[in-house]
Amino acid sequence: MPKPTPEPPSHCDGPECHRPIYAGTLCQTHHRQRLLHGTLERIRPYRRRREDTVKLAGLRIPKPCAELLQRQAAERDCSVGAAIADALEHWWRGEVRRSRRTRPR
Repeated sequence: MPKPTPEPPSHCDGPECHRPIYAGTLCQTHHRQRLLHGTLERIRPYRRRREDTVKLAGLRIPKPCAELLQRQAAERDCSVGAAIADALEHWWRGEVRRSRRTRPR
């Protein structure tokens, strides 16, 4: 009589992990940990997302900000990433540098 095959695990074998299997018996994060460090550590929980945000170019930002960046990208005929870079450069040149000069030492 053949032995019954065991049920494959459905969740990661990492410490306190309930993520789905990626490779072997580990989730993607624990698999990379083992490859890079040889050990498995507990994964910090994801930061709780605010409901009024959307994901844009890998960033989670307020919806009005995302709409503005998409509109600027369309007007300039550039990518959303380029519009984000322009906004950050503008912010850096104006707000951050100005506040550094006026801050008492």
